[in-house]
Amino acid sequence: RGKLFYYKTGGTKMNKDNLEQLIHNYMEKYDLLNDAEHDEIYKWNAVNHFQKYWDLDTDEFGEMFKQAMEKSFNLINNGIVQPTSGIVFLCKQDKKTEREVQEEFRKLLAPDEGNIKVRQGRIHMFVDAINEKLQKAAPNKWKYNQDRRSVIMYLSFIAPDENFMFKSTEARAFSDCYEFGEDIGSGQTFRLDVYYRMCRELVDEIKKHKDLCALLEEKLKYEAEVDEDKTNPVTEVAGKYNILAYDLIYCAHAYNLYENISVRKRKKLSAVEQKRQEKENRVKDLIAQREEKNEQFEQLEKQLNEMKFPDIIGMKVKNIRYGEGNVTDQNGKYVTVEFTAGAKNFILPDAFEKGFLKSADEEISACFEEIGSLKKTKEKYEGNIRLLSTEISRLCKH
Repeated sequence: RGKLFYYKTGGTKMNKDNLEQLIHNYMEKYDLLNDAEHDEIYKWNAVNHFQKYWDLDTDEFGEMFKQAMEKSFNLINNGIVQPTSGIVFLCKQDKKTEREVQEEFRKLLAPDEGNIKVRQGRIHMFVDAINEKLQKAAPNKWKYNQDRRSVIMYLSFIAPDENFMFKSTEARAFSDCYEFGEDIGSGQTFRLDVYYRMCRELVDEIKKHKDLCALLEEKLKYEAEVDEDKTNPVTEVAGKYNILAYDLIYCAHAYNLYENISVRKRKKLSAVEQKRQEKENRVKDLIAQREEKNEQFEQLEKQLNEMKFPDIIGMKVKNIRYGEGNVTDQNGKYVTVEFTAGAKNFILPDAFEKGFLKSADEEISACFEEIGSLKKTKEKYEGNIRLLSTEISRLCKH
């Protein structure tokens, strides 16, 4: 113990002791990770379910994709963005659009001889192509937009033997613990090839841990036994160890499996130097988080800038205090309503989003409510970015 080692590929040093401790911590908490409440084994079930239904050549691509993604849960979508719903939405527009979406997947999956840089380039092209279609079909539905991570996740479902699931913060935390030696980057500097290299080396180490592999096989066997569908056993799921690599990376961060692990220094550091390096690592992590939030904020801001308030002049509306009235003027975000009690001014979209005005036209009301929701989310991102920036500045000054 205590020796750093070299991998032949990449020539980067790894902290094997830290990895051993991390795997030990993971195995110690394995029952907790996979109990009824946490159920992290769902990742394997999700990929297995997807593999059962995935068919690139089907005539009903949208329905196929929807069915295949039914068990992906929060692996790709969350409360803020739903990229898989965006794919399904586009496919429902018409057959022409559905075929175009299908063709973009075909381009994404074209042979690349394992060249991950080429694969990353295709990911970016896929994102641009699909988002352009979404912008034309539904400019207000910003939640449907694709991003790099969502497409990396698609690939990990479609070809799990060749790809890895990904979350930025979790990946960087693991890289630091593992002392990977190469920076996977973030934002515009992100390198998928470096991330995949790290994951492949992790898989190599995982396969040496027979007890860990046995735990996984036992759990998959149990899942297959309780599954009513016996035609597609999860024990045969493709890429099971690639999924395990991501599960280890994800759970290490989500369940604080790094608690008793310290990143080993390549040389003995003074207390002052160690504190300085810890601060630098913290700043790097905060900057990575801020870059992620900035990307989300910019995407959201673009959507808001392209959205227009509906023209509601002449529309009948109701107010809980003044009763029914007619909209007589609309100027930017201000609207004037003539009631029996006189003219009253309101601010859009708040008037509809907060319920001060109500309309029988559900589409109009929904539009204002969505704009209001977008503004709230934008303000939330602004607050998050401001807090991260403040903390980064504070750390850099001391």
